[in-house]
Amino acid sequence: MQLVNDVHVARSPNDPRMFFAMGPRSVGGRLGVASSGLVVLMGCDVLGDEGLTMAFHDTGADAVVGWDGAVTLSCSDEALIALIREILTGESLGDAAASCSQVQGVSLLVYPTGSWDFSLG
Repeated sequence: MQLVNDVHVARSPNDPRMFFAMGPRSVGGRLGVASSGLVVLMGCDVLGDEGLTMAFHDTGADAVVGWDGAVTLSCSDEALIALIREILTGESLGDAAASCSQVQGVSLLVYPTGSWDFSLG
């Protein structure tokens, strides 16, 4: 994706470091269409702009999970492990995300809201 200019440099408002980011155009144009599934985006503020989550949903994802603000890498990693653990024990996606929410004042959200009951079983 970087070779075709779909990955861009981004900065968090609270962090002077540079990061890599991709936008909605990258999803539909490069990743193709999925028949179903769960997309977990653990970068900062991925649900702050619905364009990216809508792009994954429009290409076939049943549900998209992501943060609504900036989080540290360590908190995001810990939340991802907890989310996977909860889902694998049979919790619904919404309940699993809720149990990981409110880390550093931001929440792990599920898109669309109707996919709250998504489960792997």
